[in-house]
Amino acid sequence: MANFLLGGECSNKRKRDYGVATDYTSLHMMEYLCNPHLSFLLLVSILTSGQVLSDSAFKDRFEYSEILSRVTAAHLMHENVIKEQMMKTKDWDQLLGTRQGTFLTEVDAVLAWAKSNDTVSEDCTNALRLLINAVGSQEVWAMEFLDAMGKPPSGILQFDLVWPGQYDQCVNISAKVNDTNHNNTMVNVQGKYYRLEIRLPLNLPPSMFVQTPLLAVYLKDFTYGVCMPSQCSMSDVIGVSAAANAAMSPVLPGILKNATIQGIDDPHPAVFEARPETTAALVISCLLAFFLVMGTLYDLLIHQPSLSEEADVSNVTEQTPHVNTNPQDLNATLISYSDSTESELLSYGKQISTVTIRHKIRSYATLEKFLMGFSMYTNGYKILSTETTPSQIKAVSGIRVLSLGWVILGHTYYFTASLSKNLVVAAEWAPRWTFQAVLSALFSVDSFFLLSGMLGSFLTLKEMQKRNGKINWLVYYFHRFWRLTPAYMLVLLTYIGLFHYWGDGPFWPQYAPGYDVCIKHWWRNLLYVQNFFPVTEQCIGWSWYLANDMQFFIITPLILIPLYRKPLVGYVIIGVLMMEQFLFRGLISVYYGFKMNIPDPQHQLDWFNEMYQRPYSRISPYLIGILTGYVLWRTDRKVNMSKLTVLIGWALSLTCVTSVVYGTLEENKGHLNSLQVDGIYNAMCKTVWSLGLAWIIFACNTGYGGVITEFLSSGLWGPFGRLTYCAYLIHPIMMYAFILNQRYPIYFTDINMVYMFLGHWIMSYCLAFFASLAFEAPMIGLEKVIFQRDKRH
Repeated sequence: MANFLLGGECSNKRKRDYGVATDYTSLHMMEYLCNPHLSFLLLVSILTSGQVLSDSAFKDRFEYSEILSRVTAAHLMHENVIKEQMMKTKDWDQLLGTRQGTFLTEVDAVLAWAKSNDTVSEDCTNALRLLINAVGSQEVWAMEFLDAMGKPPSGILQFDLVWPGQYDQCVNISAKVNDTNHNNTMVNVQGKYYRLEIRLPLNLPPSMFVQTPLLAVYLKDFTYGVCMPSQCSMSDVIGVSAAANAAMSPVLPGILKNATIQGIDDPHPAVFEARPETTAALVISCLLAFFLVMGTLYDLLIHQPSLSEEADVSNVTEQTPHVNTNPQDLNATLISYSDSTESELLSYGKQISTVTIRHKIRSYATLEKFLMGFSMYTNGYKILSTETTPSQIKAVSGIRVLSLGWVILGHTYYFTASLSKNLVVAAEWAPRWTFQAVLSALFSVDSFFLLSGMLGSFLTLKEMQKRNGKINWLVYYFHRFWRLTPAYMLVLLTYIGLFHYWGDGPFWPQYAPGYDVCIKHWWRNLLYVQNFFPVTEQCIGWSWYLANDMQFFIITPLILIPLYRKPLVGYVIIGVLMMEQFLFRGLISVYYGFKMNIPDPQHQLDWFNEMYQRPYSRISPYLIGILTGYVLWRTDRKVNMSKLTVLIGWALSLTCVTSVVYGTLEENKGHLNSLQVDGIYNAMCKTVWSLGLAWIIFACNTGYGGVITEFLSSGLWGPFGRLTYCAYLIHPIMMYAFILNQRYPIYFTDINMVYMFLGHWIMSYCLAFFASLAFEAPMIGLEKVIFQRDKRH
């Protein structure tokens, strides 16, 4: 049967030369496919796929187009009639006529074994018998079951191991069938979709992962979509699979005998459940919506008109400086003016009386600040403002936005890899010099660390200078915690409480990815300590960055106070911490055998847990940022440098950033470095990247950036820069929703990936705008209420 599908490939497979790593794996796959007997589920799917590949079924493209048009018409009118005609076009009657005896015999053997061993429920067994009998009779509803099941596609030797079938077709199947074996009772048979994750023991030699490191990425479980009667539960599906393997054990190859079902799921549209996290998310969302509406209405109906009228009165008093603007004395003052002037001022006197009434309404300053904090009008205006001031640190917004774009670029490939039809192409892309920007996207996070350290250092030192070295450290820490945590926790709650209502499909999970971990360990995110635990125990894994950033911020005063009072002591502290990172990354890289690029499967978890997310392995960019901010504060951003010095600085900067990005090119082409060379690269790459970026910021703020300064400091970056935090929080959630809503695997091509990347980037900021209005901006307003800051809106 597999020979029938592969068109002679099985007879010729041993004639080929499988000399490279991926072909070694292909040989195993061919041995699996070329066996004439598969499990019961695959037999069912292959039965329907044989004629799809037959040349006699589709004589030319015109006949194929005609069949497609019939499919479209089937949903408009005469659906069953057209489906029957399509079945005849596909010659299913001839196919079943030649294979029906063998097929039904095998099915009967499987069901008999299941019944004798009690592995399948009686209801499921009866429903399956009705289905198989209807298949023999070529009834449309039964053929839809077969048509909806997963089938072997083209590209299996490119590791296309995801065969989902047709989810929507399956769940829409509904038929009433007369059960002649049970007193002619009518049985309602509906389609129910199941997704199986099957582990095939390929027994690949470890040397393959050294020769082809990216092989670790695209070796995944075999995913198979099954359409079963709704009477069959998950345990029934597993029972049918076990029965098929047991009943057909003598003819099954070893690779199938040893295959194991790693997981089974029944994707279906979510039904509302009053879970605590869902209830909390809905209640808080309703409260936020209420305050957003009230705050916006207050702003538009009371606050903005008051500001407008006060501005009008201010203009009049500027033109008539001798007029007393106190309403109680206004009439006495108007006597000395002409009639025209008097009438004009009297009209303004009436307006000021209205303003006075509104001022009484606004006299509750705390309530006003609270409501204004939720105003979507004012907050939206602030977010979208493109105004810049000379006091702003130049280039920050541009670097922040481009760095997040780099994060999204890397995540676009990473998330799509989990559902790719041809991920083996990654082995062909890796050696391309243009693809190094994707593989090196990990450095984008170091840019954020650098910016965080630089801004924290510069602004805190300026505040210390104003206060003669003193600062309220309690407010310092509270501001940081309040700036990050409310929006962070609200996004987390919305994700785990509502995500599963946002889609459906063959890959859609019952709950949000990582749901169980979040329910159990969410408090670690609240305390910003999740990066000290294994990644498998982390809620929303991308939040490791926030934990590191908060931990760096906590120890910052231990560096800034010495820098302010005794700079030499501050330099020593920074030097010691940077040396610690250098030694740690180098030694642990050699110990585990980490390469410059993606590690093999045996070391992936160790690489992330021990080197990627630990604060003592990532602190160097933050320290360089502190030094950069210190230099900018110390020099007041006024530095005189010769043209030669500037030229050397830019040359070294570009050398630093390009050497880090393209330093892995030769290894990605297949050249294996020694552990010592890889260790040195891993030890220094974060520091080198940060030094190159630090010069760009320094040069742009001291007048030596030229056109780069104009580009990175443009006011157009401002709105996107303010949305970057929310965009970072929500963009992986958006990617999850997009990927898991797919019906079929995504085909990797350059144009597809660029299109998806741009879409993810744009949509991240669009959604971040609304998230910022709802979650982030109101919390900033509440902070003003807490500290009673007298700041005009």
